[in-house]
Amino acid sequence: MVIVLTRRCNSNCWYCGVHKKDSFGFFSSWFQIDDFLDKIELLSNFNWDREMRFFWWEPYLERTLLESMISAAISRGLSFKYAINSNWKLLDDDALDFIENNRVKIILSCNWALPSHILTRWWIEPSALKLYDTISKICSRDIDYQINFAVLPATVEKMIENIRFLYWLWVRNLNILVWLYIWWTEEGIGVLKEKFNELSGLLKTEFSWLAFANHSFSGQIPLFNSEAVIDSDGVAYPNMVILEDFFKEHKDRIRIADFKEDKIRFIQELENADGEYFRICESFIKKIIDNKFGKITKVDYTANEALSDFFKKI
Repeated sequence: MVIVLTRRCNSNCWYCGVHKKDSFGFFSSWFQIDDFLDKIELLSNFNWDREMRFFWWEPYLERTLLESMISAAISRGLSFKYAINSNWKLLDDDALDFIENNRVKIILSCNWALPSHILTRWWIEPSALKLYDTISKICSRDIDYQINFAVLPATVEKMIENIRFLYWLWVRNLNILVWLYIWWTEEGIGVLKEKFNELSGLLKTEFSWLAFANHSFSGQIPLFNSEAVIDSDGVAYPNMVILEDFFKEHKDRIRIADFKEDKIRFIQELENADGEYFRICESFIKKIIDNKFGKITKVDYTANEALSDFFKKI
């Protein structure tokens, strides 16, 4: 399950649907770590998810709270795995020590070498170079890590070059993703397939130590994979796609329970969300997407089929 710990953020990122209005309320007097962990266990029993993955993005975060929650869960003997989606700016040596000592998995996104990175994210060179330095540090320590490597229409031509760059940084575990669901063209997908064919050959030679976190990729659209998410206002939803901005107006119709409620009410909300709830929500989400983007489903399946075919070859 994904737990969003961003607060006080007034950034207007076009893709982000994380709750921001009065999001300081998530950390107000109602929030108690023990009570929160009790409800996490209840939610976990509901959807059989035994991982807490913290969405720990910058610039407005609660690092101390996150570390306190993980420490409390470990001391209680909860049988969870712990992972953090983070930004390199937060990963100083103290943070890396905590991650290593508590066996927390760290997930970072670094999709390309400097020219491609600046092209798609408009990063200045010193920032990108610090990101690369942080990744090298992580790879040199006894830390379970995953680098999310997204292949975009704008960078697919340099896919091999960018993987080679990350490999040079000692990255050996990639989570390779085909991203930007609606912007792929037939020509771009053709290039994508060519690059995957080239990569499958290089895995036997130049990239022989490279592994893929999502090697068991099912061919399902990642957008539709059900994974409970707890937004920064304490409301739990059945799918991470709710964090996309264009779902804001539908949030009240796609929700499981509210962590701000007392435990009795929280349990009642979970009981009302029966076994069909996730599938109903998935169907509803697909309908919203089709209404907004038309052929998104067809295009995205085609792009991700190329990824699925690649994994079948290796």
